[in-house]
Amino acid sequence: MVQVDYGQAQIQAVNDAVAAGTLKLDPEAVDDVVGVLDRLIAELETQRDKALSGGKNTGLAGFPSAQQLAIGFAGKVDQLATSINQYILGAMRLQEACLRAANRLGDADMKNAQAVAAAAAGLSPSGAA
Repeated sequence: MVQVDYGQAQIQAVNDAVAAGTLKLDPEAVDDVVGVLDRLIAELETQRDKALSGGKNTGLAGFPSAQQLAIGFAGKVDQLATSINQYILGAMRLQEACLRAANRLGDADMKNAQAVAAAAAGLSPSGAA
């Protein structure tokens, strides 16, 4: 299986630049970035939930080959949900990094807590947060 990093290397580069003090963002402008990422996260959650609710109900007959197909489709839906979850967590981490770059540490800590809670609640089925 191919390993995909879901933008984690780029997010880590942003975090490294923030930690080094080479990336600073205007505190007012960051609200727009965080808002865009909030909308992205909401849409990703909607698409993930649609896939999970509809993707496992294939309507296939009870024949053995149909059952095998249904199992295969369910596995693909789980893979899709895992991928979407990784993008959601990445967007949360990017929000936190942007808030830190704007020196809005309290807001960044809240975003970090949200990401940790989401990962702990199983948002990351593969275990990679």
